[in-house]
Amino acid sequence: MRPDRLIARLPIRAKLTLAYTGLIALVLGAIGVFLYFHFKSGLDDGLNATLSARGDDVSALLRQEGVRGLARRRGLLAGGDLTA
Repeated sequence: MRPDRLIARLPIRAKLTLAYTGLIALVLGAIGVFLYFHFKSGLDDGLNATLSARGDDVSALLRQEGVRGLARRRGLLAGGDLTA
């Protein structure tokens, strides 16, 4: 039996249920894609800002105190979960 004949033989409630299910799946998929890219962009921006600030701190320390200043402040280079 062909699929179009099978759908034609379904009662109206089943057809409406299938249509509603398909529409909800599309809407939820679109929302998921939007949230994924929105949060990914926000996370990338936050990490870039943090790394840039850490890099600015290291470069300022290098300008002021030189390599010896970095040796005294190793926590700035490898502290936490970010490494400059």
